[in-house]
Amino acid sequence: MHPNSNPVKITFRQAVAWAVRIGALAFFLAVTPVSPSASQPANRNAEEDYQHAYRLFMDRLFELSADAFQDYQRQHPSSAHAPDALYYEAASLLGLGDSDAAADLFERFSRFYPTHPLTHDATLALGTYYVEHGENRAAIERFAEVLEGDATYELKAKALYWMGEAAAGDGELEEALRYYRRSATEFSASEIAPIARYAIGFTEVRRENYEAASKAFEELARRNPNSPYAERIGLVLAEIYYELGDYPRAVEELTRRMPSLANDDRERATFMLAESYNQLRRSEDAILRYREITEENPDSPYYRDALFGLGWNYQLEGASEWAADEFAKVSLGRSDALAEKATYYEAVNRKMARDEQAALNLFGAVVERWPNGEYADEAQYELGMTLYQLRQWQESNEAFKRFVDDYPDSPHLDDGLNHLGSTYIAIG
Repeated sequence: MHPNSNPVKITFRQAVAWAVRIGALAFFLAVTPVSPSASQPANRNAEEDYQHAYRLFMDRLFELSADAFQDYQRQHPSSAHAPDALYYEAASLLGLGDSDAAADLFERFSRFYPTHPLTHDATLALGTYYVEHGENRAAIERFAEVLEGDATYELKAKALYWMGEAAAGDGELEEALRYYRRSATEFSASEIAPIARYAIGFTEVRRENYEAASKAFEELARRNPNSPYAERIGLVLAEIYYELGDYPRAVEELTRRMPSLANDDRERATFMLAESYNQLRRSEDAILRYREITEENPDSPYYRDALFGLGWNYQLEGASEWAADEFAKVSLGRSDALAEKATYYEAVNRKMARDEQAALNLFGAVVERWPNGEYADEAQYELGMTLYQLRQWQESNEAFKRFVDDYPDSPHLDDGLNHLGSTYIAIG
């Protein structure tokens, strides 16, 4: 018999795959505008027009601010605010999601105003545009310009972070980690440092280096406890502890986070908690958590796995009839690998509950429905053994003959041959 499998790895990776990119892009779009230029515009009307457009931008009315900044440049081309207006028109377009048009304007801004205070911001924006379009080497070159120039502390921290994103986009995870670590350590007080630490943990998960990932997430929680990125690592850390086989810490982390979780996150945490208790062989606790899912939400994506876990723990507790009933629900109307496994274990538990005929039918169903499945040889062997124990020698002989013919690589082959010989003696 095999313990309940862990079905949470893939769903974890799906859950966090884009978290870093989305969070960092939102962080970049929350532009901290540079105050209007110290030099005065040509006239009062120009100043009022610029301030009007600037307020629209600050209110995130990007469509209106893009038009207003464009009109400003057309009406006041010689104004001291003209460069700023070009930059904020581009930033407005980026806020609207029109990254192609925004990139063209940022490129023009960098070319026309190479010494302007916002040039490094424009270069960073161009780099992120290249990342989003898969031009990762070109992006790294742009970010390097920011890093090597006289950009601010925050911009250099962002440049290193995005260099990591670009390298990760090319699958160069070691290179990405170097950039993320520099962003997190050389600019540890920056606003993007928590995101860089999160990215380190996520990248280590991609490399299946769970020990390093747990350390990265733990450092994030310690250094940036109030960061939204620290708040979202609860399930991540618990799952890493599960992957490492550190089930007590997984239980501790899940239990601590559970009161603050709701909806899908809470349901997922409940399932993971049940799985952790299952691995610790704390069947009573596992059963309670599995039943929270099976009794409250039959539409849950964890419903069938929870049913299987429930059956498995009833089996461990010796409640064979209850176990068989739960396994039957798992396989009802299904034909996937989990249904095969559940059918096999239903048969095992029907047999332990002394319902040999039901067990025979179910062992036979496993072989007939999944002849090449993971449990086919086990089921055929158990079919022969059950018939043998019932002293149905002819039927047992036929079952063991099929077993040795169809499953010559089974670990039970020697026992099967021995019992086959015994049935030949029994039938003369």
